[in-house]
Amino acid sequence: LSGEGLTPGQPSLTQTLRAEIEGTALGFLTLRASFNDQLGPGFQDFLFTVDRAPWTGELGRFVVGAEGEGLGVYNKRVLGARVTYAGDEASWGAVVTRLEGISETRTFTGERGEGEALFTTMDPDEPWREAPYGRSVEGLAHWPLALQFVEGLSQVRLRLEGGAEVWTFLAAWDLAYLREDLEAELVTDMPEGQYRILREEGQSDVLALRVSPAAIARRRIQDAIDAYNARLGLTGAGEKAYPFVEGSELETRFLAELGRFLAVLVDEDAYPFPQAQRRRYLYLGEPDVIEDTVEVRICQPGEKEFRPLPDPALADFMWTLLPAPGVLRISFPDAFFQGGAVQVGFAYQREGGTFGLGPSLVPGSEQVRRNGQLLARGVDYAIDYESGMLILFSPLGPEEELKVDFERQRGGLGGYADYERDLLGLVLNVPGWDGFKLAVYRAQDVGAPRPTTATMPNTHSVAALSLAGQIGGWTYRFALGGAENVFPSDDNSRIPTPNRVNAIATAHAPDGAYVVFAHQNGLTVYKDGAFAGYGTAHGLSGRAAHALLPLPDRLLVGTDAGLTIVRLVDATPFDRVRSWVRLFEDDGVPGTEVLALARGGGRIYLATESNVASFLTADTEDPTRWQKLGLPEEGPRPTALLWADERLYLGTERGLFVREGEAWTLLPGASGPVHALAARGGEL
Repeated sequence: LSGEGLTPGQPSLTQTLRAEIEGTALGFLTLRASFNDQLGPGFQDFLFTVDRAPWTGELGRFVVGAEGEGLGVYNKRVLGARVTYAGDEASWGAVVTRLEGISETRTFTGERGEGEALFTTMDPDEPWREAPYGRSVEGLAHWPLALQFVEGLSQVRLRLEGGAEVWTFLAAWDLAYLREDLEAELVTDMPEGQYRILREEGQSDVLALRVSPAAIARRRIQDAIDAYNARLGLTGAGEKAYPFVEGSELETRFLAELGRFLAVLVDEDAYPFPQAQRRRYLYLGEPDVIEDTVEVRICQPGEKEFRPLPDPALADFMWTLLPAPGVLRISFPDAFFQGGAVQVGFAYQREGGTFGLGPSLVPGSEQVRRNGQLLARGVDYAIDYESGMLILFSPLGPEEELKVDFERQRGGLGGYADYERDLLGLVLNVPGWDGFKLAVYRAQDVGAPRPTTATMPNTHSVAALSLAGQIGGWTYRFALGGAENVFPSDDNSRIPTPNRVNAIATAHAPDGAYVVFAHQNGLTVYKDGAFAGYGTAHGLSGRAAHALLPLPDRLLVGTDAGLTIVRLVDATPFDRVRSWVRLFEDDGVPGTEVLALARGGGRIYLATESNVASFLTADTEDPTRWQKLGLPEEGPRPTALLWADERLYLGTERGLFVREGEAWTLLPGASGPVHALAARGGEL
């Protein structure tokens, strides 16, 4: 409760707002709006309509793709404007909108669902990282049980080994304060969702972990921190927090060492974490897998193509399905695990008439067809757009097919899209010209690819022309259509900007020197022959890092969303949560983007897109004490700062300026954009 800002015994007031608004003015202006502060932005509606013959206009959220609109899509909800003119001799319409959803299709046959699982050595999306636990070819951590597991009677618990060694270990990681709360509960229950009991005839029962041992160890420490805060009533700035950046090298090392003191207890039998086995069980993600539907394909290390099993050339690769838990037991050569991959296709048994489509659907975007027949919402099915659950009022027969076309909202809990997508359209109808109709639409991606973007931007154009009439007793109809799907929009060359290095600096911490690279996708830190990446999930205030300024006890990082301060007082500072401090415009930073940093004359200088600030080192984390110096007239965008010869120099996109007194002076001889500044031996 304290973690949510609630205190037992004290009343709490929560205010919510839901509004349905509809109004008409002057006989032709209509406003309709729906607002609910308990739902995300994608579930709010606003539409302003102008209806005065021969003109009709809409502004806000509306749907395109109805019958007769000439679009090859259905029920596309968009945000934008639409205008229509309906004259006596001709009519036309135009739309300028942004698509709000990502089209998806799900098909269900009878009470069967279709699934696919890919297991790899490295993460396919970030190949410099190991694959996530549940999708690693290493498989589930497991232990053969000494005694048979009895459902409903056997207990599964997590034990932390109490003793001098574990308390010394925690003290070495500055976690000695957790001893009292950990000692009070050395054995805790394990939720059923964290493990599976696997059974095969004639073999011992096996306990396999569905979540990684590291995740269980992390949760144990986090629970102890929560218990410590609750016991002492600590909230806000005074409460303790988990000290590690999740997924960092430092945390990985800590959790691995903590695992030496953890064991799974099944009744009274202990199974230590270090004795867990791997390379045997792959969890497919769905229970009740149908045996004759499983297809296993293998990609050997160093190869690119998957080959189906069985294969005479892969005689050493064997597998057995455990259908009820949805687990594949494998027996593969050891060499395979040095870069191999497994692809598994399967079907699984579902129960009831409930179908999960995933969260954050676009309201009203679905088309539900049963054996090809369009169903009606509220008559044949119900759907919750926020959770993505569809309930069919009558269950499917064994061979019946349910096909659901829908859109998922972009961002948030919805789908991920590399680009925004605009939709532009123009329709012209001239009935007197033999029923002349012309429609032109263009959908285009907006944005530049990032280093991890999987696809290039796409532009899709569609045009259609039709004529119909009668000549000499003959009735004719002429239709011509064409589409141009440009993918990518140019020569498919990846734009190098997202990988651009903006700054390089050396930062010193108690455990040595770190070389830090600031670039368009965050920070990359080099130490002892290894690179590590850091972004907003670790503590960076923005995605792109523009500038670096190392100080004796901290590193300043200017980003596209504010200033980040990395405190260098601890060893491995980049992997510790408490090392990161983020400052934004709301905190007093004089602008959104921090573009340049410099130090000199006993002060620190910082340039944003709208101002230059000066402050003492002691005031670095308190922007309210910063002094604002302003920008040169007409506000050129800053690119670099330098303190040299007791003067402050400012590089901009329009040249080089120097601070003299209370004003900026343009220096001749550096007319173009200034990218970087340095002073040495009396020269700039």
